[in-house]
Amino acid sequence: MTYSAMMRGAKGLLWYTYKGYGQYLPEEAPELWAAQKELLAELHDMEDFWMARGYGKMIADGEEAQVLACMKKSSIGTFVIAVNTSKTESITQELVLPGVKNGTLTVYNEDRSLSISGGSFKDNFAPLDVHIYKID
Repeated sequence: MTYSAMMRGAKGLLWYTYKGYGQYLPEEAPELWAAQKELLAELHDMEDFWMARGYGKMIADGEEAQVLACMKKSSIGTFVIAVNTSKTESITQELVLPGVKNGTLTVYNEDRSLSISGGSFKDNFAPLDVHIYKID
């Protein structure tokens, strides 16, 4: 949900754990705490991208879209952020990149890359999966 909100222009983020007062998240829910730290590190690493002017261009959107995607240029490169909004369904999604014919995408924090051919690429998404692609 964080990336979906950021793609759509969120100005701030606030997380609620439904744990209530008096609980210490690192001890009560260490897996959630570790995931939160990883998410915050990713957001910080891409600070220049998020702070760049504008929200980017939504390239997959709409009421029926299962995968939402946004393409945006920044001082650290051009990125595509894609989010599977389904909690239960995996999907293989093709995304069309306006203005890009052929090339390579490096997938952030996943140690893999994908080819862009004819202005599009395909990738697999598990439920609620997020992929961040840098256009090389």
